[in-house]
Amino acid sequence: MSRQGTSRVNSPVVSVIIPAYNEELYITEAIQSMLAQSYRELDIVVVDDGSSDRTPELLTALAGQEQRIRVVHQDNQGIVGALNRALAEAHGDYIARMDANDVCPTQRIARQMNYLHDFPEVALVSAWMASTTPKGHFQGSIWRTPALPGEVAWALHFGNAVVHAAFLARREAIDAVGGYRQEGVEHLEDYDLMLRLVGQWVIANLPEVLYFRRELPTGITRRQATTQAAGVKRRMADSLSQRMGETIDSPLVDALFRLHRGLSVPSDMAEMVRHCLVQLHERFLIDVPLTPLERERVDFDVARKLTHLAKRAFKEQQIRQGLGLLRQALLTSPIELPIRVAQRAFRGTQR
Repeated sequence: MSRQGTSRVNSPVVSVIIPAYNEELYITEAIQSMLAQSYRELDIVVVDDGSSDRTPELLTALAGQEQRIRVVHQDNQGIVGALNRALAEAHGDYIARMDANDVCPTQRIARQMNYLHDFPEVALVSAWMASTTPKGHFQGSIWRTPALPGEVAWALHFGNAVVHAAFLARREAIDAVGGYRQEGVEHLEDYDLMLRLVGQWVIANLPEVLYFRRELPTGITRRQATTQAAGVKRRMADSLSQRMGETIDSPLVDALFRLHRGLSVPSDMAEMVRHCLVQLHERFLIDVPLTPLERERVDFDVARKLTHLAKRAFKEQQIRQGLGLLRQALLTSPIELPIRVAQRAFRGTQR
């Protein structure tokens, strides 16, 4: 049989940690998708974080039907408290994440375990994620995270590049960084964990959809999203400053945050952003060993960002600045895409 969807002989135990709070509508389907995994050696640890609906009752019934499920009940402590409790209760040498309202295809755990077996230097592997409606219908949106370890390490300078609920990791790596932190990382415990891991361990993503997230009206609110973005920028500043060996101030961090997401950067910040980006790239290439393909993809991302700045300069009729940015982009990564994009932007100034 194919290795892609089956367990190996003498398979190690994978502990799947699932925090749950008032998830009566979806918890059964979420756990059933994990029980249906082709990889059978699972220790499913569900922490009921003080639910006030039927979640505790449903979990008790599920655990009574399947010995691989263990349920822990506690007073409400929030997601970080629930995750750390689940880690403390987990028995496996590998840790997989799962949210209580999402689902996974049957081959997810097997694919990830095969990957970690084939690449022993990798400590954590996640995958692409597709969004669904509350009823589970595909919405057409896929988060295609960077795949190769060097790409992931580079992308983490600008925000999270890993689907947190879809990861599978070696237990020793999670333990080595102390699990999840509670203080100062509200709504970004995932990004904080990845930044602490990437400094010591290798992280990768499988370039295939192995996780389906429900987009629910009870998800992160606009207010929480603003708080989360502010927190991401604080951790970005820490990461960038550590790499650069100097403090990176808030306006520059904000500009880099916007640049990575394809948003406009104030024209008076363009040169400062260019200088920081180029220096960051140089430091990264010194600090992180890359394969030729990883180097190509990181270089291309830098060129893409420089091209974005060039387009903005052309739009504002700052031709000399735009040409300088374009030249640096082409020197960084002489690939057709940034050339073509910048050429279109430049032609637009001639009309």
